[in-house]
Amino acid sequence: MAGLTAGLIFFGSYNIADAAKPIVIQEQGSFAVGGSTVKHEGIFSTKNFLSPEGQKAYGDLAYVFYQIPVKAKKYPLIFQHGGAQSKRTWESTVDGREGFQNIFLRKGYGVYQPRRKTPSFSYGDIRRTANLNVADIFVGK
Repeated sequence: MAGLTAGLIFFGSYNIADAAKPIVIQEQGSFAVGGSTVKHEGIFSTKNFLSPEGQKAYGDLAYVFYQIPVKAKKYPLIFQHGGAQSKRTWESTVDGREGFQNIFLRKGYGVYQPRRKTPSFSYGDIRRTANLNVADIFVGK
């Protein structure tokens, strides 16, 4: 809601012609926060790298993508999606116009987009994931 409110406040001063100007990014990247690690028993072998023996499984983490413009304002914006949406909804509109990510980058705000754990992004509980053989994913078991 705060993102929408901030968007409505600043959107009134957004000029469509601004979309034609390049955005200069000082820093861009991603990071993970939290999470769990489970190690499989055994010894890892590059000859059988799809086997779980000796492998580590990572899960239950938050993934965050960020961009910081040149001469960024002191406080960044965090775009948290919800309501069956994804971070994609902050990037652009369905008809190709710039989304809030670029609008606020142009206004000098750093933007952070956390990705919540979803079935399409994570296999879920790390204890269940640790028992999953990676080869089974590729052969459809």
